[in-house]
Amino acid sequence: MTNRTPLTGGAVLAACVIAASTPAVAHGQQATLRVDAAGDSVIATGIPVGATTAQVTRPDARTGTPVVIGQYVEVASILPFTINTTTPTIFDPDGDCWHAGALSLPGGTGLTPDIRAGDTVALSSGLSTVVAPGPEPTSGGPAIGCGDITAYAHNAVTELAGGSGADLVVRGVAQPLATDVTVTATDGARTTAPVAAALADDGTWTATVPHQDLAPLADGTVTVAGVYAVPDVSTAAPAHITGVPATFTQRSPREAPPVGDPSPPTPPPPAAVPPQAAPPAVQEPLPPVVRVRGVRAPSRVTLTRARAHGLRVSFDAPAEAKVIRVQLARGGRVVLTRVVAAVHGRRQAVALTGKQLRRVLRRGRHTLSVAAGPSRSAFGPATDRTLRVR
Repeated sequence: MTNRTPLTGGAVLAACVIAASTPAVAHGQQATLRVDAAGDSVIATGIPVGATTAQVTRPDARTGTPVVIGQYVEVASILPFTINTTTPTIFDPDGDCWHAGALSLPGGTGLTPDIRAGDTVALSSGLSTVVAPGPEPTSGGPAIGCGDITAYAHNAVTELAGGSGADLVVRGVAQPLATDVTVTATDGARTTAPVAAALADDGTWTATVPHQDLAPLADGTVTVAGVYAVPDVSTAAPAHITGVPATFTQRSPREAPPVGDPSPPTPPPPAAVPPQAAPPAVQEPLPPVVRVRGVRAPSRVTLTRARAHGLRVSFDAPAEAKVIRVQLARGGRVVLTRVVAAVHGRRQAVALTGKQLRRVLRRGRHTLSVAAGPSRSAFGPATDRTLRVR
């Protein structure tokens, strides 16, 4: 069920977008709709009692047609109508976690949208709002407890390396059921040709933008973004959406003047002053690699014990990390993801438990992966441990 006061109260709604009040009134209340892009959550009040559908849409990157990226269906009552704010319990095992709509995800999970500026959130009662521009959220994803029963539809560029006269290597992540990623770079006036990325089964991807394509771009800030081929949540129809971009500073390498330059020759410097070599081109320093240390996880476990008690992995989080991502994969495909805040000053442990683990765990070989990063959109290399379930 969904109609309850959120556990975190007003704190859930920091950096929220508040829709203009509408004349529609239910139970003597003015209808309001509030969207927290940082928490991918929604709260509505004063809406009519009855079956209510909430949808998050984003324009198709090719056609401009709205694409449903998140959906939730529940019966509204006189209490606030909430999404992704309430932890599931034994009495309310589904909480108010986002639903899967028309999609069939591994393990039967729902899909939490990564709500961004420009997205539209609308209720079937007629209330809607467009998320206002703002800084990219550094948090987000399923609410506490929802990570066991919903996947995170996170599409983002997470790492850039090279550029400024060299090929640009771009790495990122794509949501479950994504089938294709293309990458472009732009200085705001000119855009490179799309480059197809290599998409792995775990949702990570890599693309290389040739330095020849980057050369026409102006020096200064260059934005690198992906277009993701994903299904519409409400219909499962194929669509293309944008995700979280990344930027780097372009600096063209210094070159000698072309042969036959008509400009008059520059007088040589005085003999006492030797000619100075041109300084090398300055490139942006790459961010430090953020990686967990000392990962410990079971190598063998029985299926009965794992389903009853869960899987536990421990590690030391690096000082640069703010979030930790733990993933369970089987057959090369990620079947369960949990993202938590990093803990410093002591060893940290994360447990994978709950309904979703019981659904996806099978006898055989699995891989536990732990990665750290400064935000949910930027994780460093993962450390893997093999787990055999008997």
